[in-house]
Amino acid sequence: MKFFKNYGGIMLISAGVLMLAVLHLVHYTFINALLIIPLMFIIGGIIWHVYCLKKQSPY
Repeated sequence: MKFFKNYGGIMLISAGVLMLAVLHLVHYTFINALLIIPLMFIIGGIIWHVYCLKKQSPY
């Protein structure tokens, strides 16, 4: 569980990028609603990762 807590942000970013790649390969880049989901994964992963880094930092 601690692994997911520490590296969950990186996993979300990777999942978002993978979703964008799959959508590009199947030519669904013209549907904006499908592009918002990976975007939210990437933004959420960045926020989660920065939060965990700030929480672990002694400064």
